[in-house]
Amino acid sequence: MSTQDLVAVGVRTDYFYPDPSETTKQAIPTTMNTKYRLAIQNLAGGQQTFTFPPTAGLNGVLLVLQMPSIAAPGDLALTKGWGYQLLNSIQFRVAGSSQYTMTGAQAVQYALAAQPSNTSMDQLLALGGQALSGAALTTTNNYAYCWIQLPYTTPTAYGKRAPLPTDTLVQQCIVQVDIAPLSSVFTSGGAPGAIPTALNTGYFQAQQVAFNHSSDSLSQRVSMATHSLSYPIEFIQQEVAINCANTAAVQSLTVSGLRSGRFKRFEVWLTKGSDVAVGAGVKSPFKWYAPRDLTLLYAGDIYAEYLAGASDVYALTNGVAAPVVSQVQYTVGGGGALTVGAIDQKWATLALAQALAPGEGHAVIVQGKEITSGIITLQFSTPSAAGDWTLHVSPIMESTLVMSQGSSEFTF
Repeated sequence: MSTQDLVAVGVRTDYFYPDPSETTKQAIPTTMNTKYRLAIQNLAGGQQTFTFPPTAGLNGVLLVLQMPSIAAPGDLALTKGWGYQLLNSIQFRVAGSSQYTMTGAQAVQYALAAQPSNTSMDQLLALGGQALSGAALTTTNNYAYCWIQLPYTTPTAYGKRAPLPTDTLVQQCIVQVDIAPLSSVFTSGGAPGAIPTALNTGYFQAQQVAFNHSSDSLSQRVSMATHSLSYPIEFIQQEVAINCANTAAVQSLTVSGLRSGRFKRFEVWLTKGSDVAVGAGVKSPFKWYAPRDLTLLYAGDIYAEYLAGASDVYALTNGVAAPVVSQVQYTVGGGGALTVGAIDQKWATLALAQALAPGEGHAVIVQGKEITSGIITLQFSTPSAAGDWTLHVSPIMESTLVMSQGSSEFTF
């Protein structure tokens, strides 16, 4: 026996033969399906409502949008992820809980950051709408498959949490998505065609997990009138957008209005107003920039300091992928024709909670920094002094959804 055999800590585990004590198996047999669909109410845009009855486990919500064929598109174009660009805001309520809101940009950023690789990031964004221009827009096969990010859904098998157990509720889960006019996502050159005013089709599709035996439902085994179920989640607080000073020097901004609770991280990115509408209608809404020389302070103390772009390496080493996804950018060339180039869509993660890989099928609760004053300070620099810069802050909190008496509420 070696010295290491005597001093090394741990439980001896058999990695050659299956060990019952080290093998887990599903206790409640279930079947997954995607048969529940609900058409959107207005193909021209506006608020669309998805309701899910309290019958099974809700594992994900997809919004499918089809752009109509454009017979004579001329110099029209769509950037990658145009379906996500149409999402102004997402509001959600679980049974009788309070209603909360996040922006479409927050939802896609969270879903991208949760991917296990940069390749899957690119694929998820591309599935949200292919980049098409000119004659390619005449196709009838122009779909956007947009994952609707909610606190109880996980956009990857990596760290997939248990489904939302709606069997413990008596009221519907409600998701409302505000869809922008189609004109807001089209880029145009010198001779654009007519932009369509309505989608061809659009519907929500739920991925649900159903019991093979209804007797396995918790509400069939325990009285939910006298008991409660706690469902741990990551809560995305509504985005804070702040106009920045036109300087390349380090500037300091106060982020206020934060809910009191434990914060796991802050996702931040910059946008430039001139990227949204340049020249003859050129739009680059997903041209995001990672702030540089980032410092997060709370009550005068530094909790995250990433100088000279170091946030990239910390995001990679604390997670599974770099905070960047490939994007396209259109510019107007000679004669007003559009040309396309490649750009990066980037953000930065300011981590406050210890890095720990989530477990599949169960929750891993890691506490962050408790912030009670509702105010933090961010110091950063923009890529250049010129430009109308906006800082976007997406706070990620620890939360628990408590279900009892057929209703539920988020706790912080």
